Amino acid sequence: GFTGSAKNLTVSKNGGAAYKSIQEAIDGLAADTVTITDNAIYEEQVTIDSTKSNLTLRSSDPKALSKPVIKWTDTVNVHPKTWDETKDEKTVNFYLNGALRLLNVRGVTVNGIKVDGGK
Repeated sequence: GFTGSAKNLTVSKNGGAAYKSIQEAIDGLAADTVTITDNAIYEEQVTIDSTKSNLTLRSSDPKALSKPVIKWTDTVNVHPKTWDETKDEKTVNFYLNGALRLLNVRGVTVNGIKVDGGK
C-alpha cells in the first residue's frame, strides 16, 4: 500500500526537474515513482533491475497523445549474430538488448511513455 514515505523523482530534459536523465532518476535513492514532465526524446538506454522493484515510470500526463520517448538503438547487446556465436554462451547477450530494459524486476509499471528501439 501507499505510505507517506513514497518518493517521486522528476525528469525534464530541458531542466526544471530534479534530473535531466531518466536513468539518473531511476538510479536515485529509493524512488517509488519517476515522472517525466516533458515530451522530449530521451536518447538513452534505460535499465530497471531487481534493486528497483515496485517502481513506476510515467509521464506527467499518461493519457495525452503526445508522449515522452525513450529512444535507443542497442549496438552492443546483439549477439549471437552467427551460428558459431550460438555455440559460445559467453557471446550471447541479446536478452540485454533494448531501449527500455526490465531485468529481473517485479511490480514495475510503465505508463504514458513511448519506447523506440529503431534507427
